[in-house]
Amino acid sequence: MVLGIPSIDAHEHRQDHENFGDVNKTHYKEGIIKDFGVSRKDPITLDDTCTVEIDGGDNPGVPIFYHCRKGFYDDSVATLKSNKALKRAAWAFRAGQKVKVMMYEDKPYAVLGHNEPPVYGDPEAPRQCVDLMRLQWHRSIGTGRAPYVPPKIPITEDFLNWFMFNTDWHNITYQTSGPREFVGKDQLPIEPDGGVAQFPHRARHIFGMREQQYGTMVYYLGDWMLVVGPVAYIFKVYAIGMPAPITGTLSVDAAVWTPERHEVWMANARAKEERYGTGGGNFQQLSMDLMMGYPYVGTTPQVGFANLLLNRFRLTGAGESPKWILSQFWTYDWDREATDPDTPNTPNG
Repeated sequence: MVLGIPSIDAHEHRQDHENFGDVNKTHYKEGIIKDFGVSRKDPITLDDTCTVEIDGGDNPGVPIFYHCRKGFYDDSVATLKSNKALKRAAWAFRAGQKVKVMMYEDKPYAVLGHNEPPVYGDPEAPRQCVDLMRLQWHRSIGTGRAPYVPPKIPITEDFLNWFMFNTDWHNITYQTSGPREFVGKDQLPIEPDGGVAQFPHRARHIFGMREQQYGTMVYYLGDWMLVVGPVAYIFKVYAIGMPAPITGTLSVDAAVWTPERHEVWMANARAKEERYGTGGGNFQQLSMDLMMGYPYVGTTPQVGFANLLLNRFRLTGAGESPKWILSQFWTYDWDREATDPDTPNTPNG
């Protein structure tokens, strides 16, 4: 084939045809994205290709030729890659989405865009290439230093009334592909075009619906699944202390999100929650298999991301000791309606 990709500048490209024969051999079909190419697992890095299902058959390694917004979030965005994809284009898509595929004869040549409107967002505007998320938390303060605020989650244990937290929200915005803190604590995340980044969708709190007491100590384990564009990040925290638990360790796992992997991970979290809830009463010793077992199949530890969180939160106070059971992660998700922030944070988001 002699399809060309003329470049207007470093960030603006076109698919072109050399002659009428190429035009005649080119047509378009609807496909469904099944998976994405990964060039590196830690930090997880997409190669901007995908596996796309067309007419019931899977086609791996198809370049994604889609212009993300220039400068979001570095100068190399939308530059042409050697595999004929545009850099960071994959971050505007997700497995399960219907897409427009350019075909050359009977072979898929490139994914050009979406073939159905978003659930959330302007249906006429290009999709946002998602790359940011926000963590928000209340500060743990122990007993007797502020009015108790009941958690908006399904909890029945009376002993939780002993543990209080500050009612103010703190927050940090992260760029997941760095990974890095996009702005500092409690600062507005200003995007390159001058607007404030919006995070209308709350991540799923998939495990850890209770704090647990053992003697005079309280410990907590919790997991969240945060889907950022095409990638799922699973944040796992362990906190312990007296009278309020402080962060002991944090870890982050990641993989390309697919509906099939989602179901496996949710089943894993449900089994983990059931194990966490056994033992009888409020005084229950931590089961070490909850720390070491129940892996989220197919994910890879994100060491740099975990260290970024640990450096800020591990064994710290003065506003950096989250009441983790109430903490929330937020992002932008074109495939879901906006979350009502007054609803409980559950596995449904």
